[in-house]
Amino acid sequence: MRSLERALGAAALCAVLVQSVANAADAHAPPSAPPAASSAHPGSNFVQCDGEPRQIKAAEAAADIALITGSLGLYGLLKPIETGDKNKRLAGAEGVAACERALTEDTTNLRRAQVVLARAIHHIEAKQYDEAVADAHAAEGVAGETGKEPGYQASLGLTASEIEAMALLRKGDAAGAERAALAMALASPYDVNATIRANRYAQLTPVMTPEKRRYFEQAVRLQPGILLQRASARQWDGDFTGAAADMGTLFQAYHVIRPEEHVLGPATQQAVILALAGDVKASDALAAQIGPWLDEDIKAGKVSATDAAPLDELLEFRAIAVQLAEGKVHEARAAFAAHSRWLAAWPVEDAYLTERLRAAADPSELKGALARDPVEMRKADFAATAAAAVGQPDAQDKLLYGSIRPYIGTGDYRALSGGVWKTDKSRYLWKRTGKETYQGEAISFIGVPTSSLVVVSEAALMHAALIAQSRGKAAFVLAPARTRLDFILVIFGDPGDAGFPAAAAFDAKTVIADLSPIMPKPNP
Repeated sequence: MRSLERALGAAALCAVLVQSVANAADAHAPPSAPPAASSAHPGSNFVQCDGEPRQIKAAEAAADIALITGSLGLYGLLKPIETGDKNKRLAGAEGVAACERALTEDTTNLRRAQVVLARAIHHIEAKQYDEAVADAHAAEGVAGETGKEPGYQASLGLTASEIEAMALLRKGDAAGAERAALAMALASPYDVNATIRANRYAQLTPVMTPEKRRYFEQAVRLQPGILLQRASARQWDGDFTGAAADMGTLFQAYHVIRPEEHVLGPATQQAVILALAGDVKASDALAAQIGPWLDEDIKAGKVSATDAAPLDELLEFRAIAVQLAEGKVHEARAAFAAHSRWLAAWPVEDAYLTERLRAAADPSELKGALARDPVEMRKADFAATAAAAVGQPDAQDKLLYGSIRPYIGTGDYRALSGGVWKTDKSRYLWKRTGKETYQGEAISFIGVPTSSLVVVSEAALMHAALIAQSRGKAAFVLAPARTRLDFILVIFGDPGDAGFPAAAAFDAKTVIADLSPIMPKPNP
């Protein structure tokens, strides 16, 4: 699938993931693991644990203010207040020890929970995966009553699930890691950041569990580009018809934004999947359209020869699947084996067609691409998916520490309620100038003061739902390639409208009902 994503120009989808991991995760992702602290100024146990100072309690803050005013400000010179310093954060066993020392000091329960989660990450660094999972489970109890609050569950509660997924994956428990990551996303169904971070783990196993099915239903609304992943996951589970429908929905989602574009990638992939599903008639009809579209875009300079190459290969791959479906087995084997490998087809499709063509084949026919073992091909793809989820050595620390979210208070949402509910003269809806090259309307919360980008992301969805309702529309869909949490491009419509991608659309009434408790309509 990775080859097709490049052919589709789906780098925007990957950019969302990179941004989410690196900086859009509430702007809380710290830099990669630092070197050991200098001996001259090692920092407190808290700073050595997670790079943050010990949280000052309200009573202590009041006492400090009294001393500052009573000493004409000289108290600040006598007792400097420590600030955070990621460069003094320790790693591995040393980080574990620093966190344990910090837990012996007096601080708030919320801060103690943060320390426990940081200790879990240090356990992962030390390859103590069972201890990391135990800390992830213990953090909520350490937080006390705060751990039961919605703000905790939507922030540090998600962190605990993600840390558990990280530890289990590094331990080699792919199924357990997948379950933990999906649980994280399902616990916060409108949090696009959690959904995208969970997407790294969503294809660690080939089974479409009920949890995975629910996850993808949520994910394709928040980020329609994830229809690519769901189509792949459905094929691993044997559902080629559902996968073809997903590519059709993705085609609609792109086309409804830019109607003049041919959207060649999703259309070509849909033709391939239809052929694998045995629906030759539908596949042929779609392929007959793709050829002229491709020629037209090449002539217009919209598609280069480099861009066209993977699409041509997919069409050739499709033709072989059609030959097999029509009973022309020997011809299909010869055409397939003429390639040493298939670069544009998704791994699941390559393994599936290889397996079918190898069945009852003469040993003399098992050459070229047919010389490969489909069982080993599957193993290799899932191993590559797991390795990508772990990340490269220089990126692992960003993945680990980027999982620690700041606590979200109810005040963060309520502060935006007034503007969110005002739809007649919206301050967030951009007015179209008539010069746009796309359809739809932009809702922007860029620059809105907030402690969490997740809050403004959910506020944008709530605002879109309220606008849809005010216009008498039942639904809205987001543009497939979303690169910011605080900005969305929206198409309003009804599920029955021609060309409207209903399978990836939000129901406006459901969004309003779900988000109203945290963003209630202000009283006059």
